[in-house]
Amino acid sequence: MYSHAISKKYSEVIHHLHDAISAAHVNAETIPLLHHNEAVLRAVLDSLEGTATQSGLMAQFRNAQNRKSEMIAALRTAERDGRALATACINLLKARFGNQFNTEWQKIGFDGSLQVAQNPIIVLKTLQLYFTNNPTHEIPDVRSGISCTAAACEAAIQAIDGAKSICNQSNIELGLAKNARDEGLNHARECLRGMAQELGFKLANDDPLWLAYGFDQPTSPRKPEPLENVVASRGTNPGEAFINWDDSPRADHYHIIVTDEAGSVLEDDILAISEKSYADLPTGIKLSFVVSARNSAGESKACEPIIMVL
Repeated sequence: MYSHAISKKYSEVIHHLHDAISAAHVNAETIPLLHHNEAVLRAVLDSLEGTATQSGLMAQFRNAQNRKSEMIAALRTAERDGRALATACINLLKARFGNQFNTEWQKIGFDGSLQVAQNPIIVLKTLQLYFTNNPTHEIPDVRSGISCTAAACEAAIQAIDGAKSICNQSNIELGLAKNARDEGLNHARECLRGMAQELGFKLANDDPLWLAYGFDQPTSPRKPEPLENVVASRGTNPGEAFINWDDSPRADHYHIIVTDEAGSVLEDDILAISEKSYADLPTGIKLSFVVSARNSAGESKACEPIIMVL
């Protein structure tokens, strides 16, 4: 039986679901489908895109992305405020220990520098301990919003630790949301593939209704679309290169050609997978990598050449 190509791109799967649902609705009486009908596909679409009362998997993923960005921004703010506090405290103590790092600074816990790192936790802990042991050296309200005290240092430490914990949790939540979105997308593709199998028992290969459901006619498959996200990179050793690209839903094979500056073909490969490693290409000259996708209907337009010197 003809194997229908189902895109892996979210937007294209959603578009295909809409076509399939519409066609299944219109043809429900004349072409009844038992397992992959309008109701089944609509439930799949709703799980991905959501409804008026419930957010879908894609919206949950985007919300998780936004939350991660917000939590990263909150962490950066807490670190910035902590650096400002640490810098103010160090400037205050310079009158006691000197403007440059020395043994006196080392005695109170500083290690080699008075610079405040991007993450000021270590310096803040040093200052918090110092002010705890020397409370008469504390100065509240050094300037607006900044107090050089043990309590202020402890509050800044807690703010950074808390923001970091929430940021880490947002990373976990984003990973879970992405996995759920991807699983939902894969389930949608499986349902569309199942619909195509059911339609295979009800439609002739040249029936134009295939197109209404969003599928190619088995008798006239389309050539693959040009490949996207083709990336080439150098290996760790001379002459090594690695090239990969996004899978093409209609491709049976991939065609990759490597040429030198003179246009001479160095490699001409037909692959079943969307990546290729090379170990002994010429070094010190410009190499060109082009890739296209193939199926029984023909070959796609080649990607733009990727030029690289190994």
